[in-house]
Amino acid sequence: QQFLMENLHNSNRRQSLVYISTPSPQQLQTVEARAARFMEQQYPGALYRFEDEGNLFDQVFAARQAPLEIRLRPLQAYGSHLIDHLQSALSSLDASIDDFRAEPLPLQEVFILQPNLQLMALHQVDVASLHQVLSRVFNENQIVALMDNRNTIPVKLGASQTDIQQMLHNERVANRQGIDIPLSLLLTQSRGAELQTITAGLEGEYFPVEMEANRRQFNHLRPSVDELLRQEGLFEASFSGSIFSQADLIRELLLIGVVALMLLFFILAAQFESLRLPFIVLLEVPIAMAGALIMLLLFNATINVMSMIGLVVMAGIIINDSILKIDTINRLRAAGMPLMRALHTAGHYRLKPILMTSITTISALLPFLFITGLGGELQKPLALAVMGGLGLGTLVSLYFVPLCYYYLFRVKS
Repeated sequence: QQFLMENLHNSNRRQSLVYISTPSPQQLQTVEARAARFMEQQYPGALYRFEDEGNLFDQVFAARQAPLEIRLRPLQAYGSHLIDHLQSALSSLDASIDDFRAEPLPLQEVFILQPNLQLMALHQVDVASLHQVLSRVFNENQIVALMDNRNTIPVKLGASQTDIQQMLHNERVANRQGIDIPLSLLLTQSRGAELQTITAGLEGEYFPVEMEANRRQFNHLRPSVDELLRQEGLFEASFSGSIFSQADLIRELLLIGVVALMLLFFILAAQFESLRLPFIVLLEVPIAMAGALIMLLLFNATINVMSMIGLVVMAGIIINDSILKIDTINRLRAAGMPLMRALHTAGHYRLKPILMTSITTISALLPFLFITGLGGELQKPLALAVMGGLGLGTLVSLYFVPLCYYYLFRVKS
């Protein structure tokens, strides 16, 4: 497989990316605080942020989305006044709402050249001729595009890069009589500012405002934002972010988990011909998952797709051991063996197979904790989840399952 990772951090000549590595998280917080203080003192107008780089799996597959994104859409086309209206709206939101914290607008300075139509008519210069000269001067006159298997390379006919004032003074455009007219005589120069990027979606163009907020803060924030924007009458807001996608993902996982557990319950009930024995097996699943989550927490691993696959694999192994052990107990009791003796005998029969299954699986996954590179980063969460779940789940299969079986059937025995 080929992973194209060169576009993970799209930046331009106005941006810089700095990696910070420290021996401990405490030192990292100290460095971030000192860097933020330096930026505020030396470059108060600069925009900056700190974020976790993550592992290679997160870099390739993770969606880099803020917890909460407020999308401000203009109610009409404001033209050159859009930036002023945006700054006014953000200032009002920042002053009126406690939880609202907006960064300054990411603006870039532009040089505006506006043709003087009266002078163009006086000197008999056509708009098409002026446009052609400006396209050549600013290297926007594309003549052909070369294509290979992945990229398209434009070939443009232009001029050498010079100072814009020198360019306007030296470059000329021919009028209808063939007389060369300097560009500086036909163009009015001014400076302005515009947004660095234009963001659009299904709802049209919008300006995103990213925030660090949870679901409770969003429920408190949304009515205030809607009411304030309605009073000003310049923008309307829609909301997006990872808190919504995570909520949808949790609902889907809960639904899938409930359906899977119900199917497993009915299958075990049909196999054991009992409605109580399946509960013993199903009680083992959350305990083993707790062991897997503890293992991920100890090694500072994240809950991602690979760790979720590890949870599913681990649950299948643990449940299989418990099913076989309960089936052995049932067979011994059906042969006339007393309850306590059946529990001890089944435990003796299934002790070595359960231990061999857990030890061999954990031993096979142990090298993934020390492998470096993309493969190791991908497999490490899976290995940790399986190892943690099997470690605790093995103890549950050996001791918790027979104990539950005893308390369920001791009265009948």
